[in-house]
Formats: sequence, structure tokens, C-alpha cells
Amino acid sequence: MERSNKRKDILLLIMSGILLGISFPPFPFPFTLLMFIALIPYFYVIEKRTSLAKINRATYLTFFVFSVITLYWVGSWQKQTDPFLMIAGGVLLFFNPLLFLIPSTLLYMSRKIFPRNITLFLFPLFWVTYEYLYMITDLHFPWLILGHGLAKFTVFIQAADTIGAVGLSIVVLLINIFLYKAIVSFRKKRNKSVYHFSAGLIIFTIFIIYGFYRLSTFKISTKTIRVGVVQPNLNPWNKWTTNNLSKLTVKYLTLSKKAVEKGAKLIVWPETAYPVFLFDGNYENTVDSIYSFIQENNVYLLTGMPDVRFYMNKSKMPPHAVKSVNGNYY
Repeated sequence: MERSNKRKDILLLIMSGILLGISFPPFPFPFTLLMFIALIPYFYVIEKRTSLAKINRATYLTFFVFSVITLYWVGSWQKQTDPFLMIAGGVLLFFNPLLFLIPSTLLYMSRKIFPRNITLFLFPLFWVTYEYLYMITDLHFPWLILGHGLAKFTVFIQAADTIGAVGLSIVVLLINIFLYKAIVSFRKKRNKSVYHFSAGLIIFTIFIIYGFYRLSTFKISTKTIRVGVVQPNLNPWNKWTTNNLSKLTVKYLTLSKKAVEKGAKLIVWPETAYPVFLFDGNYENTVDSIYSFIQENNVYLLTGMPDVRFYMNKSKMPPHAVKSVNGNYY
């Protein structure tokens, strides 16, 4: 019996991780709706567990599955990939679930202070504590906060103009909790199931109504601008190893010229358009050719590339600057 219950719990935890994982982009809407029920199996398991170790083991399993689904691509598992990138991607899959132990640990500690029947309602506060730390610390990895996972649910996320993405995370968690409480109450034949289900439905409905209101009253500007998006079909690994800037520049400018001929006033290049520190003073010819193109065609260019700044005076450098190998500058 105990072994059977353990297998059941494991399946529930895996199910929770899968449901949450496929509710995030790039999975299309309506998969997003799964986020509002994804944590119910997880809550069912951790509510039965009494020790911190058991709660955290359950939490780790769920969010390991979640991390595999949402972060598998980071290691870029291809033949030409840098082995260190693949190793880092693999490490991330095992490390990222550890961060979810923050809210589960706080939940366990809250049980020592508050009545058991209300501690789960504190879980959203513990969760956003983790999300906030995820966003403001050196980890800087906010892709997986629940509010951002709702990106494809346009109507629902309109409330972010008031409560932000973290506020949306709280709402998602509250709906999960109310639905979980409704199911538990229904199985125990308690009248509270109707109240819990109604509370979750009311919260969801309020945000949908507000979303429709915002979308219907939003005034789109009559001003328009034609944008040319340049995306050359390049092998990214060749681009980062050859450093053949002249051919790369010709490719970008040729495609940009075609966009200009079609009326583009803003040109957008890839976020890693150049594999070098273009403005460190060693690539003046390339920089000049780009500026000449911009000025001659009277267009704006938005692009991305690695960048570096050198500081000779320690007192003027920013906190994140590091000392060079030879120690002469930062």
C-alpha cells in the first residue's frame, strides 16, 4: 500500500511538472490555460507531507520536470556546439529546480507558526519571494516566472499594467489553490467546495473582464513606421568562430538595402549580429561602413552585439567591472 501511494505521488508530481512546462511558450494558446490547474497535483502531494526533506524532494522532482521542458534548449544540443555550453546547459537543468525550494521551505516553516488550514494561502507570497530574488539578484533569469508564462494569454495579462508580472503570478497561484481546495472539499463531501471553486472562478472572470475592457478602450496610434527585419541564414557556430567581419557586414548591409528600397525607416539586425567587441577601437572600418550606410539612407538601426568598456581609473569604474589579466586596467 505504501509503495503504491509513493508511485502515485511520483506520477502526480511529474504530471504537475509537465502541465506547468507545456503551459509556457513556445507552446501555443490554449496550452497556457493549463497553468491555472498545473500545480493542483503538486499541492495534493506536499499537503500530505510533514517533513522538510519530503516536501523539498517532491518540489525538486516537479520542477526538474518543468525545467527540462522549458530549458532543454539552453545547452544547444548540436554537433557543432561548444562542449562547455552543453555542460552548462546540463548543469542548469539540475540547478534551476533548487531555487523552487525557497517557497517550499518557507511553506514548511509557516506551518510551525500558522494554522495548517491557511498556510497554503500564504504560498503565493513565498513563491513571489523566489521570483523577486530571481529577478533582482545576479541570477537574472526571470524567463520562468508565472506572469511571463502567460504571454500568449493576451486578455488575461492586461492587468499587468496595474499589478505587474509578479502580481499575475500571485493570481495564477491563488486560482490553483482555490481549485485544489475545491477538489479536496468535494472528495470529503464538504460544502466548502462550492465556495472555493466560485472564488477561483470569480478571480479568473474579473481579470478576463478587465482585459476585455482594456483592449476595447485602448487607442492605437495613427502614426506608423515601416520596419525592415534582417535575419541572414547563417550558421551561428561558423559566425562565432570565423570572425569574418567583411563578409558578414556585406551580408547585413545588402539585406538592409533591400529593406530600405521597400520603404523601411528602421532596420533591425539580430541580437548577436557581430561576434566581436565592435566598439573597442579595433574595428573602425566596419563601424564606419555601418554609420555611412545609416547616414546615406537616412534610417535607424537597432542591433545587438557584445560590448566592453575600459577603465584606467578604479574610482570611476562601475561595481561589476573586473581587472584585466595584466592588471593595467578594468
